[in-house]
Amino acid sequence: MDLKYKIGAVVTSGIVLSSIFATSAFAGGASPADLTISGNGDNSNNTIVVVNKTGCKVKQTSNTTVSVGVSSTASTGGNSANGNTGGDVSIDTGNATASATITVTGGDNTATDPCACVCQVASASAAITNNGADSINKVKDINKSKTSVKQKGSTTVNAGVTVKAKTGKNKAKDNTGGTTSVTTGDSSSTPSITVTGGNNSI
Repeated sequence: MDLKYKIGAVVTSGIVLSSIFATSAFAGGASPADLTISGNGDNSNNTIVVVNKTGCKVKQTSNTTVSVGVSSTASTGGNSANGNTGGDVSIDTGNATASATITVTGGDNTATDPCACVCQVASASAAITNNGADSINKVKDINKSKTSVKQKGSTTVNAGVTVKAKTGKNKAKDNTGGTTSVTTGDSSSTPSITVTGGNNSI
């Protein structure tokens, strides 16, 4: 862009150029403008103002909400051996093991920062030449850049876990003429809840 102005004496002239680019509008390597104030009369007032603005805004949001209920029950108990006659009576239960696992992982935000590609416009070359006596000549080249990158992640979990393991409540009664034995196994219950929030990365 080549701007040239020739204005007669006692005349005020001005121009304002404004450019707004949301992304890398100058990635191709555009040449800066040539700004020239030349050949104006005496006592003239000549101004060129160029304003270049580049801006980039990125916002990412990830929300994970989970509601879950888990119930696990293991039982080897509740056995009965009653009313036997003339023999031995034996109850031998096995082990009871119950487990429940809940795992929740929040969502991730991953972005390649596009604002890194927003290129500043190179300062324009300016020339003020051959103007009349007592003339006022100004060239203003203003470059502005604003970048905003935001990431937000939230993970909300409502979880309930119920785990039961039973080997008891065995019955051996009213047996005659022999021996009676009740042997119960081991009982174990293992609940587990694991919550991992998401990651933000740029």
